[in-house]
This record gives sequence, structure tokens and C-alpha cells, in this order.
Amino acid sequence: MTRKACLALLSLLVAVFACGRKEVFCDCAYGLVGLVLTTDEPVTEVTLSGTACGKGRFRCVPEAFDNQIHGECKEVQVEAAGAGTCVVDLRVGGVALRIERDIIKSPCTCSEPFFIEAHQAGEIDLRPKPDGGVTGAPAQDGATDVAPKSLPGFDPGLDLANCPDPSWLVDFITTTQPTAVFRTTYRGDVVFYAVTGCCDKFNLLYDRCGTLLCYPDGGLSGNGDGKCPDFFGSKAEEYVQIWDGLR
Repeated sequence: MTRKACLALLSLLVAVFACGRKEVFCDCAYGLVGLVLTTDEPVTEVTLSGTACGKGRFRCVPEAFDNQIHGECKEVQVEAAGAGTCVVDLRVGGVALRIERDIIKSPCTCSEPFFIEAHQAGEIDLRPKPDGGVTGAPAQDGATDVAPKSLPGFDPGLDLANCPDPSWLVDFITTTQPTAVFRTTYRGDVVFYAVTGCCDKFNLLYDRCGTLLCYPDGGLSGNGDGKCPDFFGSKAEEYVQIWDGLR
């Protein structure tokens, strides 16, 4: 059999094997779908609500999505059904916890839409630390010791004046723990550029009051979502680093 005939046969076998399987193809690395919550005690109850997750589903990893608790479930993945607020109420070792996250449609172009945590902070570690804190949990979910008390080069009274939530930037850093955050300007306004720093994730650009403008770079292509193509060439001043997550 010739090499060309072998390749044709191999392609046919692959096609037959894949027949009936549902595949999702995307033009970028989309990262984590939904939320993944890790605990030290078994999860005994999960309830989903909110505009994003009211019709969503969950699974005990590595089981399939069936909205059921299996065995000593210590890792739960939640898949949102749309964009909006995802509320996860769960009981861990007899303790009731509530997790709330903003969910958006992935900026990737895919054969099927899917939804991700808006700030790429979908991995939520609820295991207690030796000092009594909670690893990776934001303020609304439990104690944390990573919240910055101050941000050098940043004046909240000036930069966040008249914002509905002046504490949004500190909350964002506490929740997502980015590699770095820079203050700069874009199209005449103060903006904040957050670097995620790993694994083909998108970097994020927020306006002065915390609205996500775009993903200016990152992703599999390195070019972000294409919504702010002029960001790096149009800023009116140099970057001022106000947060270094590697220190």
C-alpha cells in the first residue's frame, strides 16, 4: 500500500472514530470553562442560581456533568449556561459557603459558545491555609491575606473619583492575584492593564471604574480578542506599575 493510500485510510478511520462525538473547535486557547472549586472536606450539597448559572450544571471531577454528588467530592466544576452572575451555594464538611462570580461569553470564536469567569479567576481554592486563611478565596468567599493595603503610584482619590465602587481595583487584585497591574491611559482616559502571566491566558484592560474593555493581548495567538487593536500604540503616557504579584 502506498503512503498516500495509508494516509487516506487513516483519515477515514479517524472520521469513523469521531462520528457521533460532539467536538468544539476554537480559534484560541480559551482557558478554564466555568468555575472549579477545590475543597479539603467533601462537598455534600451544591445549588446553582443567578442569571448565568440558574440553568447551568455541575460535576464532581472527574465525573461527567450530571448535577450529582459522587463519593468524597472535593473538586466541583460548574458550567454556566450564559453570561451574567453565577451563584454557587455549597456545603463543605457541614459548613455552608456561597461563591459569586461574573461570567462572560468567551472572546474566542468557537463552533459552540461557552462561558468563562470574567476576570479569568475561575479556579477557586477553598482549602484552609496553615495560618487559618483561605487559599485563593476572595473577600466575599472567605478570609484572605493577599489584599494589598496600598498600591504604589496609585491615587484612589484621583484615579477612582466618582466611581460607583472605589474599592473595585483592590478587590480585583485580591480575587484574581494577577502577575502585574499597570496604570496608563487609553483614548484619553485612565485605564488599568492586568497581566495574567501564564498559559495562553488573555491579559485584561479595565476602564477607570472597573468595566472590562477588552483583552488587548494574550491567548493562543498572542493578539487578544482584537477589540482594542490600538491600545499599545496609542497610550498617552508610559505604564506605571501599581501591583507586582511576583514579589
